[in-house]
Amino acid sequence: MSKITFAMEYRIQELEIPDGLKELLTRSGFTFDSIISSDVDHLASSLGIERDVAKIILEAAKKLKKD
Repeated sequence: MSKITFAMEYRIQELEIPDGLKELLTRSGFTFDSIISSDVDHLASSLGIERDVAKIILEAAKKLKKD
């Protein structure tokens, strides 16, 4: 694993969401930056999850970005 890949995955691991969602994001090829640049509908359809769950992921990413 390259340092860049590790750093991107580490940032996802910092999200305050369940571990299963973190795993789903990394398995689906999402990076922290791609999460931030996504919208709720894109996340939901790409991951096969409900919009409410996608919204929780986006809110957690935005909160982490502020910190």
